[in-house]
Amino acid sequence: MPVRIALATGVSCCLGLATYAGTRVEVDDRSEPSAEAVAERAALADERASRSLERTAPATPISPTP
Repeated sequence: MPVRIALATGVSCCLGLATYAGTRVEVDDRSEPSAEAVAERAALADERASRSLERTAPATPISPTP
């Protein structure tokens, strides 16, 4: 029984460390987004704007009445 507990503890510890090391993000990576990420965000914003239901009517020219 103690062997099983020790084995389970060791496996879970190793998996936890591997997961932490694999998902850890460096501070430098978060400070500046890549050019691809910036372009993707701009494309998404353009797409959302083109699908927007809020449309502004063009200004109606006021003409003098005769």
